[in-house]
Amino acid sequence: MNPTQRASEWIALMREQEPTVQERQAFCDWLTESPAHMREYLEMARTWGYLNSPSVWPTDSKEEILERLQKSQGRNVVSLMAAPSAKAAAAGLAAEGKRWLRHWKPLAAALAVIAMAATVLVTRAHTYAMTYKTGRGEQRSVVLSDGSVIQLNTLSTLMVHFSASQRRMELARGEGFFRVARDSTRPFSVVTPFLTINAVGTEFNVYNHGNGTQVAVVEGKVYTVPRHLTGGVRPVYLNAGEAITVTPTARAAPAEVNRSRATAWMQRRIMLDNDTIATAAEEFNRYNRLQLKIDNPEIAALRINGAFDADKPRALVKYLQEAQGVQVREESERITLSR
Repeated sequence: MNPTQRASEWIALMREQEPTVQERQAFCDWLTESPAHMREYLEMARTWGYLNSPSVWPTDSKEEILERLQKSQGRNVVSLMAAPSAKAAAAGLAAEGKRWLRHWKPLAAALAVIAMAATVLVTRAHTYAMTYKTGRGEQRSVVLSDGSVIQLNTLSTLMVHFSASQRRMELARGEGFFRVARDSTRPFSVVTPFLTINAVGTEFNVYNHGNGTQVAVVEGKVYTVPRHLTGGVRPVYLNAGEAITVTPTARAAPAEVNRSRATAWMQRRIMLDNDTIATAAEEFNRYNRLQLKIDNPEIAALRINGAFDADKPRALVKYLQEAQGVQVREESERITLSR
C-alpha cells in the first residue's frame, strides 16, 4: 500500500473511532519509518474534510474550497498561503500535528520529525519540484501552495515545478483537471509531449494519451501551442465549452465540448458519444485489472452511446452480448470479444 493510501486510512481511523493501544503504536512506527510518510500525512491532514467530499468536483469554486480548508484547519492554512517564515510556519504545522495526535503516546520522536518535515515543506512552498503518480484505477487530489487544485485520473504522472516566476506542470501521461488560482505575475502552464497549455485563473481538463493530447475548457480561457508542429503555427485560444486535440502531425480546429462529459471521470463515469467499441474498451482498460480485448475489426469499429461506471467493464460486455450478439471468452484477467 502506498503512503498516500496509508495516510488516508490513519486519518480516517483517528476521526471515526478511538484507536486501540496496538493501533496507536502501529501509527507511531509507521510515521517514523520515512519522511515520505510524514509528508503524505501532513498533506492529507490539511486536505481532509473538503476534497474527500464528492460534491467538491466540479461545482465548488476555488474560493469555496479554500474557505472550507480555512474553517477546518484554522490559521495554519492562511499563514502557509501567505508564505510566512519557515520557522513560524513549521511551528504552526507542528502544532497541527500535535492537535491531530494529542491522544497518541509515545510521540516525542514523531513530533520532532513532524516539525522538521513541516520546515522542509514550507521552505519549498515557493520554489520546489514534486512528482505525483496514480496507479490503475486510482485518482488523487493535489492542492498547490498557491491555492490551485489539481485532480489526477488513473495512470497519470504529473511533475510540478514552482518558482517565483512560473508555475509549470508536466503531464507526462494520463489525465488531470486543473483549477488554477489567479496570479498574473506567475504564468501557469501544463506541458505534454504534444503541446503547451497556458492559463490564468481558469478550469480545464487535459487528457494526454499515446496518440495526442485533448484539452477541454470548463471555465475561463486558455491558449495552446503545439510543441512539434512546424510551419509558423500560431497559438489557439480556447474559451469555456471548447476543446482541441493535438497529435504529433496535426492540430484539429477548436470544437464545442460537452463539459459534463469532459469531467465525468471525476465521478468515475465513462460517457460515450458515438465512440467506437475500440475506444470504449481502451477507456475501461485504464481503470480496471480486468482488460477488454477485441479480436474482430468489425466489433472494434461499432459505434456506441451511453454512460457507464468506470469500474464495471462487464456492463459494456453485457450490452454488446445482448445488442450486437458478440461472443465472449473470459480467462484470468482478460475478456476477449469476437464474432
